[in-house]
Amino acid sequence: MGVEVSKDILQYEMYNADVFSEEQKVSLNQVATLLTSAYTKCFTVSFTTKVDEKQVAEKLKDVKAKLTEARARELAKEVLTGKE
Repeated sequence: MGVEVSKDILQYEMYNADVFSEEQKVSLNQVATLLTSAYTKCFTVSFTTKVDEKQVAEKLKDVKAKLTEARARELAKEVLTGKE
């Protein structure tokens, strides 16, 4: 047995959390407040861990040759951001 949803409801009442391009950095207290007041609203939350100094040292140790600007930016992003 399936559920049938009218086209109007689908177009005007249903939203996907990924359609918004805005990203906000908030504290855990703010996240808790948002989650408790979200009710039926949809949104996406991504958490990152703290940067691990050992992993940063390992990644930098592996760099032997001069980097292109694009690779340098990519490497900087990798070492400055924790795992998602």
